Amino acid sequence: MICSPKTIGRRALIDLFDIDSDLVAAAASFSDPIRQASNEDLAQAIESMPAARQAGFLKRIVLGDSPSVVIAELRRELRSSAANFASLS
Repeated sequence: MICSPKTIGRRALIDLFDIDSDLVAAAASFSDPIRQASNEDLAQAIESMPAARQAGFLKRIVLGDSPSVVIAELRRELRSSAANFASLS
């Protein structure tokens, strides 16, 4: 059986903190899957940001921040915005 890096990481945390596997399985059964933001979602989120916020992300990349770190932050912000919007509906 081939395990994904996420599965391996999750297993390591479970083992490190000695968490009961049944407890993890029960919690997972009540969790909604995390929806991956598409490139289109990211593009729309960036377009809806104020110009200063857009420039801030661009400056970080140009000044040496890892693009993958900046993209991860954009994705996190997008998920947070979507969750806040859903809670208002």
